Amino acid sequence: MGQTVYVLMAVEGTGKNKIWRPAAVVTNPDVATQWMEYGKDVDWIPLELDEVKNISPENMPTFHTRETTSGEERLAELNARMEATIQRMQKIINDQAALIKKQKTGAAEVPPKPSGFAERLNNGDEIADYIETWAGYPVDNEFVSERFRDYHAELRLLPIAEIRPGWQGANVRNPANERKYQRMSVKTIPPILVEDGVIVDGHHRFRAAQKRGLTHLWAYVVGWDKEGN
Repeated sequence: MGQTVYVLMAVEGTGKNKIWRPAAVVTNPDVATQWMEYGKDVDWIPLELDEVKNISPENMPTFHTRETTSGEERLAELNARMEATIQRMQKIINDQAALIKKQKTGAAEVPPKPSGFAERLNNGDEIADYIETWAGYPVDNEFVSERFRDYHAELRLLPIAEIRPGWQGANVRNPANERKYQRMSVKTIPPILVEDGVIVDGHHRFRAAQKRGLTHLWAYVVGWDKEGN
């Protein structure tokens, strides 16, 4: 008797035309076993070298696939069910990730109206008090109040592209302040103050909004009360 070799086989064709054909010959039974991992349309059978050397186109042996044990059948069924479950779970995860991304993207483009802020600052005193509350620098309340004595400010949603930085004294960068506004919910970020498209107060909030990918920003827009209205 010669050495035992293992003929690796694969199914060719489709439907009723399927036929088992040899694909390779190996001498290691572990390699033959690994061949089975490629799927249900592969198998292997052991042969003696004495049998193999006589194989020719006119003298082909009859290949018979190894019978699948009940344990292997149960394992294959379990693997198929597990794979189907994994695919369903992955689809759920992907759908949720897409939904979260869509929600975040929508929130990042146009922020909702901030809560807890008045629709209008009615006069210079209210404008000065508002600036002093949220400015990250010392504010001369009396000077600001007099500066905006005949003005009011209405809360509006403005395109960021139409907003320009203001005077340098109110535009001193404070990285910690910017990070604070970046972490803050877009629903609670205090509106900036804008006059003629130029930032009067809120440069850190403005830059934080740009970094978050906002396309619009809520702002108090200063207007002149010609008749004190």
